[in-house]
Amino acid sequence: MELRFCGRKFGGRSLMYVAFPRIAACARWSAIGALLAIACGVFTTGARASAAPPAINNEPLAQLAARKFAQLTACELTVLHDAGSGADLSCAPPASNGAETGQSGKSEDPAEGAQWSADREVRAALLRWLFLDGQARQYLYPSGVRIRAARIPDLLDLHNFTIPVELSISHSYLPRGMDLRGAKIPELNLFNSTSGQLRFGSLTVNHDLTFYDDKITPEVELARAQIGGQLSFTGSQVMAGALAAFGAVDVDAMGISVRNSADFDSFTTDGTINLIHAEIGADLVFGVTFSGAAANGLVARGATVKGALWWTGINPGPHTALDLTDAKVGSLIDDSASWPRPGNLYLGGFVYGRLDCPSDSSDQGDCVRDAGARLKWLGLQNPGQYDPQPYEQLASVLKARGDLNGARQVLIANQNMEMRFGDLSLAQRLWGWLLWATIDYGYESYWALLWAAILVMIGGVMVRMGHEAGVMKPVEPERKRAAPLIYSLDVFMPIVDLRLQRNWWPDPTASGTASLFGRKVTIRGSMLRAYLWFHIVAGYMLTGLFVAGLSGLVHKS
Repeated sequence: MELRFCGRKFGGRSLMYVAFPRIAACARWSAIGALLAIACGVFTTGARASAAPPAINNEPLAQLAARKFAQLTACELTVLHDAGSGADLSCAPPASNGAETGQSGKSEDPAEGAQWSADREVRAALLRWLFLDGQARQYLYPSGVRIRAARIPDLLDLHNFTIPVELSISHSYLPRGMDLRGAKIPELNLFNSTSGQLRFGSLTVNHDLTFYDDKITPEVELARAQIGGQLSFTGSQVMAGALAAFGAVDVDAMGISVRNSADFDSFTTDGTINLIHAEIGADLVFGVTFSGAAANGLVARGATVKGALWWTGINPGPHTALDLTDAKVGSLIDDSASWPRPGNLYLGGFVYGRLDCPSDSSDQGDCVRDAGARLKWLGLQNPGQYDPQPYEQLASVLKARGDLNGARQVLIANQNMEMRFGDLSLAQRLWGWLLWATIDYGYESYWALLWAAILVMIGGVMVRMGHEAGVMKPVEPERKRAAPLIYSLDVFMPIVDLRLQRNWWPDPTASGTASLFGRKVTIRGSMLRAYLWFHIVAGYMLTGLFVAGLSGLVHKS
């Protein structure tokens, strides 16, 4: 009889006296080795739990997917496990795995996504199947599908899908982007990820749509999307790259509807944000850095914002434009450092209920609500083009706040702009110049009283010199000479008759000399009579303008 065990051959008598002790020792060490192997496997499994969850091959989603897709990657198994259990595991290897992370340990940095190993990949087709297959949808956990630190090399095409649960993608690399045009989803979040183009036109999101600290190239399309909660681009970058030289639209949200607020705080772009005809149910917040040498900025023509429009902390470039034509907002909160360059502001038809300041007292220094500074703001509009609406809107807001003097200041500036750039005939310009010179277009009627006082004093001097020169003749004999100022006032005021004009009147055929500031001046009766006729006409005119200015007949507001 012969026996081999643990690499040794035993036979004959040795089997009884030698083999059995050695067999026992070998079995003992074999058992210890097996236990160590099991322990090592346990610890290894625990260390890489994020990449390969325990017993995942026995989970229903994994079994269904294995029938459809060959050779599931470790990351795909992780995603399937998370989708069915509600866990939030990462596809990144542990930080201790130097082969992947190197010295930096940035295993979840999507900037390194192109260098990630193949086991970090998730096929777009697998995700399409996960949301489309009837059997697979039954196992989706209510909290949604979470993908972390994965690379999705293909276009994630879910357009026109009805996705039953929330989708969150974080720290991931999507070089070809996503297509969710016409899709419906409860909530969509993209966190700290690097992505190609996002085509979300006509997307319906029941709750929030969030982009946080993402880097997206070249654009995000959100035209006619319906957001039931909040839209946020906080901390994100959307860069058109080479396309920016042609004036690219980096965020196309034309016609978007957002039930709550829309937030572009700490946002960076080298193109334009398009919010034409957008509807925002709360605040619209901007804190944007605009870069690039081509056209960029915000175009919000016809947009409606029920809350406040925040335009603060903006870093505008030389080609940054702010187009608020026909937009309506509840209030405007901005600072002068965020205003665009002259010629890049468009405010025609822009309606705002108030001019507010940030609640943070540290920002009050840049808060601009006074008329003088706001006139500089209006002056940033395209020069040479006159539109009265922005001036009338500002005056209305100032008046509602109780700043009547500021409102008048703005309305006078509006008339000055009309005189410079308005389409007026010569007669209209002459009339405008007269109103400007006498009563500031009717907004400062007291100027008429000042002019009247000046003319009365001049008339008094002229009448005194006429008496001294002997050209003032009594209308009837033995009439006493009247005081010159009283006579001038009687002639000037059309509604006052002191009967002095009937006593004396210049003789057009007479002439003489009188002293004026120590000099002899020749006074002719014809000249004095002409001046008194002018005096009478000026009195009628200034009196009428004063009354018209007080009653508001010569201006609209």
